[in-house]
Amino acid sequence: MSKPTRNMLSPLRIVAIGMLFAGGWHPSRAVNIDDKALEIGAKERAGNKAEPISLPSAHQLITAMYPVPISYEGPISYSHTPFKIFYTITRNEPLSSALDRLIADSRGLLTWTKLRGTIVIKPKVQADEHHAMAAKVSISVESASTWEAFKALEKAINRAKDRQKFLHIFPASFLYGGYPRPEFTNDKTLTLKIVNVTAREAVCAVMADSPLSLSYIYMESPEEEELDSLLIVIIDIENAQPRKPTPEQFEFWNREGAFKRPE
Repeated sequence: MSKPTRNMLSPLRIVAIGMLFAGGWHPSRAVNIDDKALEIGAKERAGNKAEPISLPSAHQLITAMYPVPISYEGPISYSHTPFKIFYTITRNEPLSSALDRLIADSRGLLTWTKLRGTIVIKPKVQADEHHAMAAKVSISVESASTWEAFKALEKAINRAKDRQKFLHIFPASFLYGGYPRPEFTNDKTLTLKIVNVTAREAVCAVMADSPLSLSYIYMESPEEEELDSLLIVIIDIENAQPRKPTPEQFEFWNREGAFKRPE
Protein backbone atom coordinates (compact mmCIF):
# COMPACT_ATOMS: atom_id res chain seq x y z
CA MET A 1 0.00 0.00 0.00
CA SER A 2 1.53 3.30 -1.03
CA LYS A 3 1.45 6.25 1.32
CA PRO A 4 -1.11 9.01 0.64
CA THR A 5 0.48 12.18 -0.64
CA ARG A 6 -0.09 15.65 0.80
CA ASN A 7 -0.56 18.55 -1.58
CA MET A 8 -2.31 21.92 -1.37
CA LEU A 9 -6.05 21.84 -0.84
CA SER A 10 -7.88 22.35 -4.10
CA PRO A 11 -9.46 25.83 -4.40
CA LEU A 12 -12.47 24.14 -6.00
CA ARG A 13 -12.83 21.91 -2.95
CA ILE A 14 -12.65 24.88 -0.59
CA VAL A 15 -15.33 26.66 -2.62
CA ALA A 16 -17.53 23.54 -2.57
CA ILE A 17 -17.38 23.30 1.21
CA GLY A 18 -17.77 27.04 1.57
CA MET A 19 -21.14 26.76 -0.13
CA LEU A 20 -22.39 25.28 3.14
CA PHE A 21 -22.04 28.64 4.80
CA ALA A 22 -23.28 30.82 1.96
CA GLY A 23 -26.43 32.84 2.37
CA GLY A 24 -26.03 33.29 6.11
CA TRP A 25 -26.63 29.67 7.14
CA HIS A 26 -25.15 28.61 10.44
CA PRO A 27 -25.91 25.68 12.75
CA SER A 28 -28.21 26.20 15.73
CA ARG A 29 -26.90 26.33 19.28
CA ALA A 30 -26.47 22.75 20.41
CA VAL A 31 -27.93 20.71 23.21
CA ASN A 32 -26.79 17.31 24.45
CA ILE A 33 -28.06 14.30 22.51
CA ASP A 34 -30.36 11.86 24.27
CA ASP A 35 -33.66 10.21 23.40
CA LYS A 36 -35.58 13.33 24.37
CA ALA A 37 -33.50 15.40 21.97
CA LEU A 38 -34.91 13.41 19.07
CA GLU A 39 -38.36 14.71 20.00
CA ILE A 40 -37.31 18.36 20.00
CA GLY A 41 -39.59 20.34 17.71
CA ALA A 42 -38.36 22.49 14.85
CA LYS A 43 -38.11 26.14 15.88
CA GLU A 44 -39.90 27.32 12.74
CA ARG A 45 -41.23 26.16 9.43
CA ALA A 46 -38.62 25.94 6.69
CA GLY A 47 -38.44 24.90 3.08
CA ASN A 48 -40.27 25.68 -0.13
CA LYS A 49 -42.27 22.90 -1.77
CA ALA A 50 -41.95 24.64 -5.12
CA GLU A 51 -38.17 24.23 -5.19
CA PRO A 52 -36.49 20.81 -4.89
CA ILE A 53 -33.22 20.71 -2.96
CA SER A 54 -30.22 18.39 -2.84
CA LEU A 55 -29.64 15.86 -0.05
CA PRO A 56 -26.82 17.99 1.43
CA SER A 57 -29.12 21.02 1.38
CA ALA A 58 -31.73 18.99 3.27
CA HIS A 59 -29.08 18.24 5.91
CA GLN A 60 -28.28 21.95 5.99
CA LEU A 61 -31.96 22.70 6.55
CA ILE A 62 -32.20 20.23 9.44
CA THR A 63 -29.14 21.64 11.21
CA ALA A 64 -30.54 25.15 10.90
CA MET A 65 -33.89 24.16 12.43
CA TYR A 66 -32.80 22.00 15.39
CA PRO A 67 -30.38 22.84 18.25
CA VAL A 68 -28.66 19.47 17.94
CA PRO A 69 -25.25 18.54 16.42
CA ILE A 70 -26.01 16.51 13.29
CA SER A 71 -23.15 15.14 11.21
CA TYR A 72 -23.33 14.21 7.54
CA GLU A 73 -21.54 11.85 5.19
CA GLY A 74 -22.82 12.11 1.66
CA PRO A 75 -22.86 9.19 -0.79
CA ILE A 76 -20.84 11.46 -3.09
CA SER A 77 -19.32 14.90 -2.72
CA TYR A 78 -21.27 17.88 -1.47
CA SER A 79 -20.87 19.62 -4.83
CA HIS A 80 -22.18 16.65 -6.88
CA THR A 81 -25.58 15.30 -5.89
CA PRO A 82 -27.42 12.60 -7.86
CA PHE A 83 -30.91 14.13 -7.62
CA LYS A 84 -33.04 16.66 -5.74
CA ILE A 85 -36.03 16.17 -3.46
CA PHE A 86 -38.99 18.20 -2.26
CA TYR A 87 -38.31 18.57 1.44
CA THR A 88 -39.78 20.85 4.08
CA ILE A 89 -39.77 20.97 7.87
CA THR A 90 -42.90 22.09 9.67
CA ARG A 91 -42.88 24.11 12.89
CA ASN A 92 -42.61 21.85 15.98
CA GLU A 93 -41.99 18.73 13.85
CA PRO A 94 -39.93 16.28 15.96
CA LEU A 95 -36.31 15.87 14.89
CA SER A 96 -36.76 12.10 14.57
CA SER A 97 -39.57 12.69 12.06
CA ALA A 98 -37.49 15.12 9.98
CA LEU A 99 -34.61 12.63 9.90
CA ASP A 100 -36.84 9.70 8.99
CA ARG A 101 -38.42 11.63 6.13
CA LEU A 102 -35.02 12.61 4.74
CA ILE A 103 -33.95 8.96 4.78
CA ALA A 104 -37.19 7.90 3.08
CA ASP A 105 -36.68 10.53 0.36
CA SER A 106 -33.03 9.58 -0.25
CA ARG A 107 -33.99 6.63 -2.51
CA GLY A 108 -32.07 4.16 -0.39
CA LEU A 109 -28.83 6.17 -0.32
CA LEU A 110 -28.85 7.36 3.29
CA THR A 111 -29.57 6.19 6.78
CA TRP A 112 -29.08 7.82 10.19
CA THR A 113 -27.71 6.54 13.45
CA LYS A 114 -26.70 7.80 16.89
CA LEU A 115 -23.06 7.10 17.65
CA ARG A 116 -21.23 8.19 20.79
CA GLY A 117 -23.93 10.80 21.39
CA THR A 118 -23.79 12.23 17.86
CA ILE A 119 -26.46 11.91 15.19
CA VAL A 120 -24.81 10.87 11.92
CA ILE A 121 -26.51 10.84 8.52
CA LYS A 122 -24.45 8.49 6.37
CA PRO A 123 -24.57 6.27 3.28
CA LYS A 124 -26.77 3.24 3.82
CA VAL A 125 -24.29 0.99 2.01
CA GLN A 126 -20.56 1.69 1.94
CA ALA A 127 -18.74 1.07 -1.30
CA ASP A 128 -16.31 -1.35 0.39
CA GLU A 129 -14.21 -1.82 3.48
CA HIS A 130 -11.69 0.67 2.12
CA HIS A 131 -14.10 3.57 2.56
CA ALA A 132 -12.19 6.09 4.67
CA MET A 133 -14.81 6.34 7.41
CA ALA A 134 -14.97 2.54 7.67
CA ALA A 135 -11.22 2.22 8.24
CA LYS A 136 -10.37 0.67 11.62
CA VAL A 137 -8.22 2.94 13.76
CA SER A 138 -6.79 3.23 17.26
CA ILE A 139 -5.69 6.41 19.01
CA SER A 140 -4.54 7.31 22.49
CA VAL A 141 -4.23 10.90 23.74
CA GLU A 142 -3.73 12.27 27.24
CA SER A 143 -4.39 15.84 28.40
CA ALA A 144 -4.82 16.84 24.78
CA SER A 145 -6.74 19.64 23.10
CA THR A 146 -9.57 18.92 20.69
CA TRP A 147 -7.29 19.91 17.82
CA GLU A 148 -4.48 17.63 19.02
CA ALA A 149 -6.90 14.71 19.26
CA PHE A 150 -8.13 15.33 15.71
CA LYS A 151 -4.56 15.56 14.44
CA ALA A 152 -3.79 12.20 16.04
CA LEU A 153 -6.92 10.77 14.43
CA GLU A 154 -6.01 12.19 11.03
CA LYS A 155 -2.67 10.38 11.18
CA ALA A 156 -4.33 7.15 12.29
CA ILE A 157 -6.88 7.21 9.46
CA ASN A 158 -4.23 7.87 6.83
CA ARG A 159 -2.14 5.00 8.14
CA ALA A 160 -5.12 2.64 8.13
CA LYS A 161 -7.02 3.30 4.93
CA ASP A 162 -6.07 1.75 1.60
CA ARG A 163 -6.45 4.91 -0.45
CA GLN A 164 -4.14 7.16 -2.42
CA LYS A 165 -5.85 10.39 -1.42
CA PHE A 166 -4.82 12.04 1.82
CA LEU A 167 -7.59 12.59 4.38
CA HIS A 168 -7.50 16.04 5.96
CA ILE A 169 -9.34 17.18 9.10
CA PHE A 170 -9.78 20.90 9.65
CA PRO A 171 -12.13 23.41 11.35
CA ALA A 172 -15.05 24.78 9.37
CA SER A 173 -14.55 28.26 10.81
CA PHE A 174 -11.80 28.89 8.24
CA LEU A 175 -14.44 28.64 5.52
CA TYR A 176 -16.33 31.74 6.58
CA GLY A 177 -13.45 34.03 7.39
CA GLY A 178 -13.05 33.06 11.02
CA TYR A 179 -10.77 31.12 13.31
CA PRO A 180 -11.59 28.37 15.83
CA ARG A 181 -12.30 29.41 19.39
CA PRO A 182 -9.26 29.35 21.71
CA GLU A 183 -10.78 26.35 23.53
CA PHE A 184 -10.32 24.29 20.38
CA THR A 185 -6.55 24.41 20.83
CA ASN A 186 -5.97 25.56 24.41
CA ASP A 187 -8.33 23.43 26.51
CA LYS A 188 -6.23 20.33 27.07
CA THR A 189 -8.80 18.16 28.84
CA LEU A 190 -9.14 15.21 26.47
CA THR A 191 -7.83 11.86 27.65
CA LEU A 192 -9.01 9.21 25.27
CA LYS A 193 -8.04 5.67 24.33
CA ILE A 194 -9.96 3.93 21.57
CA VAL A 195 -8.92 0.66 19.99
CA ASN A 196 -9.89 -0.85 16.65
CA VAL A 197 -13.02 1.19 15.94
CA THR A 198 -14.16 2.73 12.66
CA ALA A 199 -12.90 6.19 11.76
CA ARG A 200 -16.53 7.30 12.01
CA GLU A 201 -16.81 6.18 15.63
CA ALA A 202 -13.40 7.66 16.44
CA VAL A 203 -14.46 11.09 15.13
CA CYS A 204 -17.61 10.85 17.25
CA ALA A 205 -15.57 9.77 20.29
CA VAL A 206 -13.33 12.83 20.03
CA MET A 207 -16.36 15.10 19.64
CA ALA A 208 -18.07 13.47 22.63
CA ASP A 209 -15.05 14.12 24.88
CA SER A 210 -14.46 17.66 23.62
CA PRO A 211 -15.66 20.57 25.77
CA LEU A 212 -17.14 22.06 22.58
CA SER A 213 -20.39 21.18 20.81
CA LEU A 214 -19.18 19.70 17.53
CA SER A 215 -20.44 17.97 14.42
CA TYR A 216 -18.67 16.92 11.22
CA ILE A 217 -19.16 16.68 7.49
CA TYR A 218 -17.27 14.06 5.49
CA MET A 219 -16.72 14.81 1.83
CA GLU A 220 -15.43 12.52 -0.87
CA SER A 221 -15.36 13.18 -4.59
CA PRO A 222 -16.42 10.62 -7.20
CA GLU A 223 -13.57 8.32 -8.18
CA GLU A 224 -13.38 9.79 -11.67
CA GLU A 225 -12.49 13.20 -10.26
CA GLU A 226 -8.81 13.77 -9.68
CA LEU A 227 -9.21 15.97 -6.61
CA ASP A 228 -6.39 15.94 -4.15
CA SER A 229 -7.91 14.93 -0.84
CA LEU A 230 -10.71 13.64 1.32
CA LEU A 231 -12.04 16.02 3.95
CA ILE A 232 -13.58 15.80 7.39
CA VAL A 233 -14.80 19.30 8.26
CA ILE A 234 -15.31 19.92 12.00
CA ILE A 235 -18.11 22.36 12.83
CA ASP A 236 -18.14 24.15 16.18
CA ILE A 237 -21.88 24.65 16.69
CA GLU A 238 -21.45 27.69 18.93
CA ASN A 239 -18.77 29.41 16.86
CA ALA A 240 -20.73 30.13 13.70
CA GLN A 241 -19.78 33.79 13.35
CA PRO A 242 -16.42 35.00 11.98
CA ARG A 243 -13.91 35.41 14.80
CA LYS A 244 -10.89 37.65 14.36
CA PRO A 245 -7.76 35.87 15.58
CA THR A 246 -5.43 37.18 18.21
CA PRO A 247 -1.79 37.54 17.11
CA GLU A 248 -1.04 34.36 19.06
CA GLN A 249 -3.79 32.43 17.26
CA PHE A 250 -2.63 33.70 13.89
CA GLU A 251 0.91 32.55 14.61
CA PHE A 252 -0.32 29.17 15.90
CA TRP A 253 -2.39 28.36 12.81
CA ASN A 254 0.39 29.65 10.58
CA ARG A 255 2.73 27.13 12.22
CA GLU A 256 0.12 24.40 11.98
CA GLY A 257 -0.32 25.03 8.26
CA ALA A 258 -4.05 24.27 8.36
CA PHE A 259 -4.41 24.59 4.59
CA LYS A 260 -0.88 23.60 3.60
CA ARG A 261 0.64 20.21 3.23
CA PRO A 262 4.32 19.33 3.14
CA GLU A 263 5.83 18.80 -0.30
